[in-house]
Amino acid sequence: MSSQFYRRLIFVLLVVSLIVSVVALAAASFLYSGRLVLALAGLILLIVTILLTVVFWVKANNELFVKLGNQMGKIAAGNLGERLPVRTDDTQGKLVRAFNEMTVNLNWMVSRLSIDRSRLQTVLSTMTDGVILTDQDGKVVLSNLAAERFFGFRREECPDCSLTR
Repeated sequence: MSSQFYRRLIFVLLVVSLIVSVVALAAASFLYSGRLVLALAGLILLIVTILLTVVFWVKANNELFVKLGNQMGKIAAGNLGERLPVRTDDTQGKLVRAFNEMTVNLNWMVSRLSIDRSRLQTVLSTMTDGVILTDQDGKVVLSNLAAERFFGFRREECPDCSLTR
């Protein structure tokens, strides 16, 4: 069942609970002899309704968080193409819209990085001058074929090569 159904059910339960509680308390105040019994019945009904409302509210919100968690797992696995359906215009709908927009932006950035990396590889592989990029520890992070020939190593064979050794 959708979270919108649960929200409507919660609203109906609260309204019915409040009406019954007010009627029970009003009847108790008019009836002197049974006032305590009716007041207790109204109070118990109110407490039970509030507990049921909390249970339904948690279930309605939990459904969204389970879906978001599943979607995050898919994104972590590299699947950036799926979107969650937006069914409401409330806060949950805004959260789902923002999540979907974030996924679209992430997908765009990943594809942009892939294009840029491909261009860089093309430029480096066609250069006749040797190019080496190292990190702060001197470990070779990037090199082209001309640099590998000059220094006598293959990047694929030596992933931890360092200029300092």
